[in-house]
Amino acid sequence: MQLIPMTDAEFADYLAVTTPEYAAEHVQAGNWTAEEAEEKAYAQMKELLPEGPRTPDNYMYTMHVEGEAEPVGLIWVAITRKPHKTSAFIYDIIVHEPFRRRGYASEALNAIADKARELGAESLGLHVFAHNTGAHALYQKLGFVETDIIMKMPL
Repeated sequence: MQLIPMTDAEFADYLAVTTPEYAAEHVQAGNWTAEEAEEKAYAQMKELLPEGPRTPDNYMYTMHVEGEAEPVGLIWVAITRKPHKTSAFIYDIIVHEPFRRRGYASEALNAIADKARELGAESLGLHVFAHNTGAHALYQKLGFVETDIIMKMPL
């Protein structure tokens, strides 16, 4: 697995596709209404990435595998430096549909863990929506442990 820094064009494509998907995830999770979701999603992206793929301490990569003509997906990790610790957080990982179920997500997560270590991170975190059971199982298999669980009871 080779991680190549995302270009501006790839970033624009990423925003156009994933921001509405992110909005839909929040609607499905019950966090936002359908009417407000897309606006909130774009606002969050602008807040997190004010300089796009060149935002300091954010690393956005396309994932390349030998033998594949095009990128198999992408991954975005951010580094947070505090006086007592440096940590990394995966904001997004996507394996494009035709390349799924081939182990590329695991390879990318291992590669980004190595990159985070190189950048001084002592831990690597991520968020997974509860309804994404496949991703949850993969993360546990790779050694991620739950640190917070938010539960909700519909009334």
